[in-house]
Amino acid sequence: LVVHDATICTDYILHRVLHMLHRHRQIPSTLVLNKVDLVKQRDLIQKPTYKCSWGETKALFANIKGWSNFQAVFFVSALTGEGIENVRNYLCELSLQKVFLNTC
Repeated sequence: LVVHDATICTDYILHRVLHMLHRHRQIPSTLVLNKVDLVKQRDLIQKPTYKCSWGETKALFANIKGWSNFQAVFFVSALTGEGIENVRNYLCELSLQKVFLNTC
């Protein structure tokens, strides 16, 4: 689960996060963009929600240093609670689908 501040104006995910995503690419990943209540031009951050497939997302962000393998993207505001329920439901759904193994 990668949580990113939507108010940071940048065209890339922090290189350390990208390193971990590439290193553990076999683990499904999800992106949560927080602080959407502070973004004035919401249409700019909502664009990826309309381009859900891997190929379309890759084409949309062809020149951006990001991660095209996120299984889901959520837009939330921790302050107002907007979108939090969607993330909670998604995580609950994922946890019900998996069998947890004790690796200790």
